[in-house]
Amino acid sequence: MHYIKETNHLNELCSKLNKSEFLSIDTEFIREKTYWPKLCLIQVFNGEEKIIIDPLAKDIDLKSFFEKKLARPHAATIPPIQIEDWIF
Repeated sequence: MHYIKETNHLNELCSKLNKSEFLSIDTEFIREKTYWPKLCLIQVFNGEEKIIIDPLAKDIDLKSFFEKKLARPHAATIPPIQIEDWIF
């Protein structure tokens, strides 16, 4: 498992992940005591490696992760189900 908390490591990771056949990406957000959800964790799996990216790290810029470097022509997304979406 890799823990990414610096931009240079993230850029290296994006170059490597861009060659992967598929990616599984999971995100976690802090919702308590914030007006908007704040991204606090990104988990990535490419079939071989498990990667944890810390978006709250002081020395990280997520720009390369969210730009076209990880673009996929046939991407599927599954929207998260929030606790507010459940009807009891």
